[in-house]
Amino acid sequence: MTDNTSIVVFPNAHAPLPTAALSAAPVGAIMSDPVKYAIREVLIAFPSQNISSEERTMLLGVYRDAVQGFEEELVVSVLRWLRFNNPRNTPTYTQPPTAQDVHAAITSRRKSWAVASVDYFCGAIVRDKDMKRVWKRSADELPCSHGLAAALLIEKFANGEWAKREDEIHRMPDEAFDALPDAIFTERPRDEVIEERRHRAYLRAMDDIEYHTRRLLLLSDRRRRNECSDFPDASDPGPQLTEETLMERVRDVAARFREKKKAEGGFAREGHELTLFVLDGARGFSSTDFDVREHDLRCIPWPPPEKGPKNAVASIVDAVTAKLTEAS
Repeated sequence: MTDNTSIVVFPNAHAPLPTAALSAAPVGAIMSDPVKYAIREVLIAFPSQNISSEERTMLLGVYRDAVQGFEEELVVSVLRWLRFNNPRNTPTYTQPPTAQDVHAAITSRRKSWAVASVDYFCGAIVRDKDMKRVWKRSADELPCSHGLAAALLIEKFANGEWAKREDEIHRMPDEAFDALPDAIFTERPRDEVIEERRHRAYLRAMDDIEYHTRRLLLLSDRRRRNECSDFPDASDPGPQLTEETLMERVRDVAARFREKKKAEGGFAREGHELTLFVLDGARGFSSTDFDVREHDLRCIPWPPPEKGPKNAVASIVDAVTAKLTEAS
């Protein structure tokens, strides 16, 4: 038998219904005691005039239909909120909120809780005082219990949230990443994301000159190997370029260019001096020019350039890479 001694039947803003006992499971056809009492509190707070006992029983049934399928914790929270926010209550007329009011309020709060849960778990990328992009938790606390918040997070990620939050997931600290439920890693396994996080952190530790030099040398190596595989008579491309060997070349090339001129955000072309500030007209070099992720660039041979704008960009990269490799 359920102990109802701690449940407040009459509205009391200073005596909330204990939430520790509330369930995140959906409300079924047979309502739990907390849901029943929350409904009764609303009906007592706003008594209907000239309503028979039979009609009151029917009203309870309609309320049950309105809340059925939603999580118990959510339902009780909304019903208790409606005691002091009844859209049907006016200074001259009082009636309980309709079943439609209840259903709409629950639906609205569930959506807001889902957004708040994603903000808490995933955070956001912001600029710090030095204008660097850093991760920050968007919400200080969860809007509901941890179990329900995790369920709402999983539901959001099952409906395409991953693409919107990928950058936050790759930049968040380890303790925040470890707190993410395994069920959200449906598009990419957790182990693969962990490896990608490590690689991105490794790249972020480089300055702009080293990052762009590394990318150009890596592109050049991938394209050269791809061309060698297309022509049987081509010379042996040699052993695979390791990260250690690559970074030795990067540091050497970057050091040579730093001796000539330190440019803002990268290299710039002045006479015969090469920069990465301008590659294609006035456009800067970025990974989007080639529509390929850094992870793919490491693992997949670079395909032949397509006809059109990308071909022009690839030709520029060839020219830039030739200049860079001359220094090494």
